[in-house]
Amino acid sequence: ATAAELQAQQRDEERARVLERLCYLNPNDRDSGLSLTRLCLQRKEPARALVPLQALYRGAQHDVEVLQLLVESFLLLAQPHKAAKVLRQLVAAHAAAGPAHLVERQAAEARLTDLLAAHPLPVGAAAAVDSAIRQGMEQETFGSSAATTLSPNDVERLLAEAESFARLGLLQNAIRLLRQVMQAQPQRLEAVDHLLRLLLASERTSEAAELLWQRIAAADPLTDGARRQQDLTTLLTLSPDHPEALALRDQLLAAMPAALVGELAEVDFYLQQGLLSEARESLLPQLATYPEHPELMARQRRLQDLLATAELAPAPPQGGEAHLQLGLAYKEMGLFDEARREASEAASDPAWTYSAGCLTGLCYLQAGDVAGARSTFAALCAAPQRSLDERLALRYDLACAYEGMARPADAAAFFASCCALLPDYRDAAERLAQAQQRAAAEAQQATGEIDLAALEAGAAGAPAPGAAAVTPPQN
Repeated sequence: ATAAELQAQQRDEERARVLERLCYLNPNDRDSGLSLTRLCLQRKEPARALVPLQALYRGAQHDVEVLQLLVESFLLLAQPHKAAKVLRQLVAAHAAAGPAHLVERQAAEARLTDLLAAHPLPVGAAAAVDSAIRQGMEQETFGSSAATTLSPNDVERLLAEAESFARLGLLQNAIRLLRQVMQAQPQRLEAVDHLLRLLLASERTSEAAELLWQRIAAADPLTDGARRQQDLTTLLTLSPDHPEALALRDQLLAAMPAALVGELAEVDFYLQQGLLSEARESLLPQLATYPEHPELMARQRRLQDLLATAELAPAPPQGGEAHLQLGLAYKEMGLFDEARREASEAASDPAWTYSAGCLTGLCYLQAGDVAGARSTFAALCAAPQRSLDERLALRYDLACAYEGMARPADAAAFFASCCALLPDYRDAAERLAQAQQRAAAEAQQATGEIDLAALEAGAAGAPAPGAAAVTPPQN
């Protein structure tokens, strides 16, 4: 209903963000996925459209509507060869539907003929297109943009934000930030490793293969030989037909004991098929015979990475967490009623009751309903057994809310209360200094309506202080 309301109000960006959240929470929601795709194509954002299309295609590779949208996306991305491959699948899908789809089939065939006449497929391109479609269609090309200038602090901030997104399961957001880091610092090893893991967890295999080959090509065989071997093994597992990787492997195999070649092929097959237990059983005897052989060590590290990657991508949130995340998304867009409704749903889950209360209070505050915010925060302060993390998070969120409302004095008070409880809590100290500077520049003493110290004192049975100004809580 919210997406429909936003459509009626012509708030396309907010509508897109709501649909993206719905697709994330339920990747099998076909209606939301198709709506998001059409909206992105209408806004000339084909790379963004490929995100929901990836999930829809994976679930139904013969869905005519999905295939048609894929064609339009690839054409907008100036990738006619991929569009041609999808058109071939579309022709086959119409043919499978029988005489009822004869007209549509003929139209798709005519369009495919025209496209191939204008953009003939090179030799071997069809296999590459097949791989790209199955793995999710590259949204970005590593290293295609000009180098970006970022300060060291910017780089560290982006890395930290990427880590946070990854923990929340927002892998696409984390990948986007890591690419920004690599454009500025291409040799940043932890960024490359993290990006590679996320691409694999997101099943963006073709992009992971390209990233691996670039690292292999840049590696020094003398100083980075072990990592180069491992990357080569991983690349051939992801893309067995990669021509440059195959040529490099042949060079390395020339100096390898003949008895080991067949065993390595067996291990590679198991790794490629995801049969990790079988790969380990085949690998261990060879490691006992050739304990220091770089090819075996590379495959051992590859096996360890696959075992770790299998546990990397978290399952989509369920229950209270799902409602809370959707509520946070609504709050960020200023949809406070919808956000409070989701917070109410989240509160029914005991594990998320406190967080849902914080979200409700912040919605009241940012909507200008101070009485509602005061009542909500009073109930939170009376909640038993509040942890230090919960108390810190409440103060920090209040400070950020006041900061967003252009009330720097109130924001400074709550940032100061965070620092009083834990001096190095997140970036509270830095933001405290900034808020104090803004408050001084405005030459005014803003007062706040929410006094956590008074609320907590009242919840504990103590008399509330009479001052109305924001006071840093003492506990």
